[in-house]
Amino acid sequence: AAAAAAIAADPTVARLAARVPRPKAGVRRVTVLDLTDGTGRTDLREAAAAVTEGLRRAVAARPEFDMPDAAAARAVQRAGLPVPAVAVATHAGAVVSGVLSMRRDSAAQLLVLAHDAARGYPRQVRAPSPVRAGDDATAVAAALLAAANEAFASALERVKWGEPARQVGPNP
Repeated sequence: AAAAAAIAADPTVARLAARVPRPKAGVRRVTVLDLTDGTGRTDLREAAAAVTEGLRRAVAARPEFDMPDAAAARAVQRAGLPVPAVAVATHAGAVVSGVLSMRRDSAAQLLVLAHDAARGYPRQVRAPSPVRAGDDATAVAAALLAAANEAFASALERVKWGEPARQVGPNP
């Protein structure tokens, strides 16, 4: 609680937190940040955005979850805050980020991190079956999202919903 108070005292975090309404009682807040396109391929540029929107739709479809609007999440992401500060600024118990990248064998792979704000560490979710990048961006995004959705839901179920972590940053 002390670390969360210290983060909340940061003027940037306080300014951003004032813009984001708190979640309703009994509803768990998940902030989904825009996934990064680490493929370096222009033909897959839209795939990361499509997967981000798919993850947001998956969270929004579940009544026990709430999330700030995409504009608020992007504003916090543009501020360059560390993930624990993002959780405080958006009043979230989980912050989702990730990267779409290419493997050496030219397969696209998705790595999503569901950061548990109460415990202070992320859970990795990898798309179990990488997709060949020869497909168009829409097909790649659809296949990766379908592969990651179940594992992503499982990662959110393992989040400890409650107070933010007491310690922020690396272990001493």
